[in-house]
Amino acid sequence: MDFAELIGTKTYVAGNVGTGTPQEMSEWVEYLTSPTNSSIANMRRANGRDKPWKVDFFGVGNENWGCGGAMTAEHYADQYRNFAEFVRSPQQPRITKVASGPNGDDYRWTDVLMARAADRMDALSAHYYTVTTGNWNRKGSATTFDESLWLDTLVQARRMDEIVGKHVAITERVDPRKRVALYVDEWGTWHDQEPGTTPGFLYQQNGIRDAI
Repeated sequence: MDFAELIGTKTYVAGNVGTGTPQEMSEWVEYLTSPTNSSIANMRRANGRDKPWKVDFFGVGNENWGCGGAMTAEHYADQYRNFAEFVRSPQQPRITKVASGPNGDDYRWTDVLMARAADRMDALSAHYYTVTTGNWNRKGSATTFDESLWLDTLVQARRMDEIVGKHVAITERVDPRKRVALYVDEWGTWHDQEPGTTPGFLYQQNGIRDAI
């Protein structure tokens, strides 16, 4: 938060819906943004920060279809409505509430979220990762490849236009006034684990592909 303030950028905080509680999320928002003399705001002061920070965007959960809880769209929509109700800042401007949106081309997720919770959200996030082979179980190497694999990477990356367009069409069907935005807040390439590295630690080798 201090770094964002130093460079003059907006802030985007993700709250824990998977294993947290609405109270915990509410208290994090209060800790970050409250100018009052509440016990939680005073805890922030005791930790060295007197002035509240500005939170521009608050993600109510993250990838709740997968690592964020393996939820169904229906279950997350209900959870979102519950948790989002307690994302309240005592200072203005109002925090933009972002719902955990679809994984790539999961259009049903967007359809359900918009139908059940559009009235409580300001934006819906979307994630898309380019997998060269199109197969998550055999994604391909980040450093060893030929021209055809590089071209396959570009083909998969170009799917982003279709994916965004179809999700936007769903949001605008439910929300013709276009009040709810679509945020693509995670994207990139994803490759196989590099030999000799420890799996499960979110390490991924990236580099310029020498074959091209």
